[in-house]
Amino acid sequence: MKPLRILTTVTVLFLTLTGTTFGAFEIWGASVRAKGMADAMAAYGGDINALPHNPAGLAALDTLQVNVQYDLPFTGLDDVSIGVFNASYAAPFVNDGLINWPASIINLLTFGLTRPVFQDGAYGLSFYTLSDELYYERAISMAFGRRLSNILNTGLNFSVGFRMNILMRGVNDNEYTAVNPYFANGTSTSAFGLDLGVIMHLSKSVHIGLVFNNFIEPDIAINADTEEPLNSSIKAGVNWEVGDLLFMQDLKIAYTYTSLGRDEDDIRTAKTVNGFGFEFWQLSHSFAFRSGFEWGDDLSNLSLGISYILGLGSHAFTFDYAFILPLDMKATSGTHMLSLTWALDLPKSAFEFDDKKQAEMRRLEDLADKTGGETSTTSTNNKPK
Repeated sequence: MKPLRILTTVTVLFLTLTGTTFGAFEIWGASVRAKGMADAMAAYGGDINALPHNPAGLAALDTLQVNVQYDLPFTGLDDVSIGVFNASYAAPFVNDGLINWPASIINLLTFGLTRPVFQDGAYGLSFYTLSDELYYERAISMAFGRRLSNILNTGLNFSVGFRMNILMRGVNDNEYTAVNPYFANGTSTSAFGLDLGVIMHLSKSVHIGLVFNNFIEPDIAINADTEEPLNSSIKAGVNWEVGDLLFMQDLKIAYTYTSLGRDEDDIRTAKTVNGFGFEFWQLSHSFAFRSGFEWGDDLSNLSLGISYILGLGSHAFTFDYAFILPLDMKATSGTHMLSLTWALDLPKSAFEFDDKKQAEMRRLEDLADKTGGETSTTSTNNKPK
């Protein structure tokens, strides 16, 4: 690397770290499917894509899922080579102690008093890393979501959730950080954050979501003598599952409004962001197309996305791709995002916590397997919600 480029990069990173240009962890927490719809997923739920956007959306998960994702942000910029990797795991609350291991541990510690809590919901884990030649970010998250039906006999149905985050970031040691007083006490830091989410299910097809990101604001300043909290933000959105319309199968339309918190000395201008997107399926629900537009103060992004599902019995593999083009940044040719999701159907008996009913369901499932009967004893057909 040329010395001038090193000096320039370190200077930019230093400004970033001290909060005078743009905030850290702004790329973190975006699934490929969501970005293909302009991030309009505050009211979305049903699969692993809900984990980074609204933890309450995990409550509708009924398959075990694993997702790996790789992003190339801001391609085309000179001397910029950033790589982003995400890995996620999510599973519903079931009666299998290995799959539902968080509940097994907590129930053991509480002598079984929390057993009713870990039903009608799901949990998820994720790992995120962003790396450049000098700078890096990492995040480890654990999320829980649970359904609350017929609240106080009012007929209202909600999903609630929370996500705990351990955030880490730093600069790789080099000759320039060694002489910079900002890094006198080290070149890395870590902090804890908390996100909260709720989704109100007005009907089977209309859902309203609300998300509080950084409800506990983590201080990610590397220098102990300074403060640099990740500001809280609020997202509100609606998801309308239209269904089949003309040539479109399972059409969904979504909108999300985001209000971003700011420090008084933060010079960024984008304080609110709007995202509108849609998706639909074709070819017997094996191919999806989605698109969206994201706009705000000095912000405008056009997004496109596609998906392909390959089903193999109780297994399904989903390939997702998204392209985001910033219309207000002429120097970049856009961001590319790729992901692969593996989903495993679970038998319906796995969701039954009454011992007698569970035994009878398993007997019927075994009988269906022996006689080659219908596979209606599995939870879903693996298609995204």
